[in-house]
Amino acid sequence: MDYPTVVVRSLFRWGVATLRDLVFRARPVGLALLLVAGSGVLHAESPAAAPVVDRAEERRALGAEEARLTALYSQLQSRRQAIAPGDPGALESYNRAVADYTRDLAALKIRQENLKRVATPGPGASVTMPPAEQRARDLYTRFQKAIGAGDWKTQTTCMEEALSTHRGAKVFPAISALAHTQLAAATRESVAGAGPAAGAAAAPLLAQLRAIINQPLQPVGRSKEKVGTYNFHVNPGLAPLNYAKVTREQLWSARHTFPEPLLEPRAHPGTFYRTEDVEFNLLLKHYYADQTFPTRRLTEADYDRIVSICQEIARAQPAAPSAPSTGLWERIETLRNNWPK
Repeated sequence: MDYPTVVVRSLFRWGVATLRDLVFRARPVGLALLLVAGSGVLHAESPAAAPVVDRAEERRALGAEEARLTALYSQLQSRRQAIAPGDPGALESYNRAVADYTRDLAALKIRQENLKRVATPGPGASVTMPPAEQRARDLYTRFQKAIGAGDWKTQTTCMEEALSTHRGAKVFPAISALAHTQLAAATRESVAGAGPAAGAAAAPLLAQLRAIINQPLQPVGRSKEKVGTYNFHVNPGLAPLNYAKVTREQLWSARHTFPEPLLEPRAHPGTFYRTEDVEFNLLLKHYYADQTFPTRRLTEADYDRIVSICQEIARAQPAAPSAPSTGLWERIETLRNNWPK
């Protein structure tokens, strides 16, 4: 074999071996590249899905709260009947429980209305109450409790704060409705008689009187029965009862009942009551915790008890009740003049 042939064959073998070596060495690299590419396809993360507000859960929560308040309503009725005469501690505790029930019921209605009105949120949206709105609702609760207790000093402070700070809050119309009622009904005599000037002896009696008049009234659902819509408006200058002279006949003749099976207060659309359960009494309106609502229908025994308590208040009150402090009355008059119509 000549030299050129040997060289050519050697070069050929070297080329084949080199090519084979490159192929086998490159195979893991290629496989790794394929795995990396595949991994990029298989494990690439999609953009995080935005949380979705669960309206069904909110509706279930509202249903549970409504069931709780319905049960509480029955408990309050039984509890009131069990209060022993002359037990101011039990009566005060009952009044606080009624105020809490009224507050929670009002809050439930607001939540139900908000759920009806709220638009479907976009991706990532959430429903939270702004701190300012929460503060306004807390003030509304304090205002209701002060009305139930006949505490004009706290009522005045709540109205001043609402007017200066919370006029843009969603709950302000409800606060305003109560404020219109209280400001229109305020008189020097009523502010003095319902405050500390009434004396320690009369205060528990006034609490008993309000407890009878402001018994909790249970709303019902809308049915196919006829609904009467009534405007329980503010009457200016309403004074407290003439405790020494009021009679059962006067109270009975001043009460108003309603002919339709269902009643809806105009100031609270969507809230319905069975008319067999309600009444409205102009002589007792001064003591209503919220004059934009009707009250629970009173029995003859309730009216007899009201007259009896009024006679006790008349004996406990001083002959000439002192006027409210000048500063408090001036604040009330300022609120009257400046409150939005």
